[in-house]
Amino acid sequence: MAPVISEFMSRGIEPIVICVQQSEDLLDQVIPIFPWLHGVDPNALPSHHAAMSRMETVVIGAIDIVGQAIRHHKPDVVLVHGDTSTAFGAGIAAFYEGVPLGHVEAGLRTGDIRNPFPEEMHRVQLDRMSDYLFAPTQHAAEILEAENHQGEIFLTGNTEMDALRWVIEKGEEVDSSICGDRPYVVVTAHRRENQEQLGNIAEALVGLALLKYEYDFIFPAHPTPKVQAMAKTLEGIENIKVVPPMSFDKFIPLVNGARLVLTDSGGLQEDGAYLNVPVLVMRTTTERPEAVSCGSAKMVGTGAHKIVVETLELLENEDSWRNMATAPCPFGNGYAASMIVDHLEDAL
Repeated sequence: MAPVISEFMSRGIEPIVICVQQSEDLLDQVIPIFPWLHGVDPNALPSHHAAMSRMETVVIGAIDIVGQAIRHHKPDVVLVHGDTSTAFGAGIAAFYEGVPLGHVEAGLRTGDIRNPFPEEMHRVQLDRMSDYLFAPTQHAAEILEAENHQGEIFLTGNTEMDALRWVIEKGEEVDSSICGDRPYVVVTAHRRENQEQLGNIAEALVGLALLKYEYDFIFPAHPTPKVQAMAKTLEGIENIKVVPPMSFDKFIPLVNGARLVLTDSGGLQEDGAYLNVPVLVMRTTTERPEAVSCGSAKMVGTGAHKIVVETLELLENEDSWRNMATAPCPFGNGYAASMIVDHLEDAL
């Protein structure tokens, strides 16, 4: 949402930023990156909301916090992003208070209401409640049209691309202590539905490291206990580099310089398409089928053998790698925020 906040400010429209602290540690990483967020205080909330972890608690907290903010500030519109418990709770608060709701990144679907859980349910219900649906891709817009929503649908691209463009134009250098001068593959794994498959992913990484010793495999380890436990099984393998989680402005240059990305992340499927870095998706479903359709990403599941085979194909076959690396990006051109604010100014 940082690009949208910036766009409001550049036009003299006051954005009121509400931080519900669902992932306070991640918020602390993001605020320093974008200069226009430096006045946002992530701790300016009642203390009993400061350590929310269970999903239902987050939703209830968001309804309470955002509901209070709506009654106090009386905004013209409430914007939520994506499919988190925070976004879902904030959407409910806006709906209950009778304030127009805008959903940024609307229309994403896997088709399985329980996968990913609970995000798929959140995004479906948010789209039902929203007055303004900002679709990141043509495919997402077509899904919303087919579902016959009452809200207005606007094709804008994804604001993630705006943030990427800003970071790349900033010219941040890759940390040489992490990647050195060797070619490398970036690996991430963190999704809730993949927690029981982390052993397979670790097995695949070990196999790849032994087979492709000329490459480093860089793994920023998510702080969740199961991922940290997996990371310990990778210790002692010289060309697997387990590193702490990285802030967005440090991580994107790392991805930009990678040969390819192995991930279960949704956002990285978009990032890879924009940066022309092939992405192998270690999942069985994706809410971003556009990346697969355009050829910038490929689904490889969570079986160790499949992950190894598909990764070797891209590391050893230049034509296969080039076909993915040159695929067109379906997620927008990095100017979604200006289109979103244009539409809201017209509507309101």
